[in-house]
Amino acid sequence: MIMISQSLPTFYDDNMIGFFPQSPGTIFVYWELSRELWEAVDEMGGAFIRLYRVLENDNSEYEYHLTREIKPPPYTDNWYFDGLEPGVRYCFEVGGKLSDGSFLPLLKSETVSTPPVPRFDVLPRQGPAAGEAGNAREVLRGTHLEEAGKNIELAEVLTSMPFYMGYRKPGD
Repeated sequence: MIMISQSLPTFYDDNMIGFFPQSPGTIFVYWELSRELWEAVDEMGGAFIRLYRVLENDNSEYEYHLTREIKPPPYTDNWYFDGLEPGVRYCFEVGGKLSDGSFLPLLKSETVSTPPVPRFDVLPRQGPAAGEAGNAREVLRGTHLEEAGKNIELAEVLTSMPFYMGYRKPGD
């Protein structure tokens, strides 16, 4: 048996920035700064993270509009940006502030788009797959889902739509 004597390092002394869209309104941003950059950021009073909304103009060039600037706690290496607009392009910068208050970017991300909000306002046009009970449109009509503004209880959905998410009616 081969024994691994060392675990993965917690710090790679590298400079990088990345992100993960979490929902239509949230993006998780993470970064790593080398020791030299952390020291420079400390001398500038700490790191700042900037969020830019990215728009494409008529010349197919990008315009960056500062949306937010965050000063996280010292040595923070990630942040969640909430309350973003769905289906919009963003990018991020990590940097510090010079003595005159101007921002000095140290890392800049690629652009990322928040996912659009899913649409649930359209009923399916096809019936259920072969072998499933009834015609889906008839089942949906039976629950009055086609009537605008109709609210129904979960129990009513589950008893009237046995194919919905794999649930079965009692006794099936």
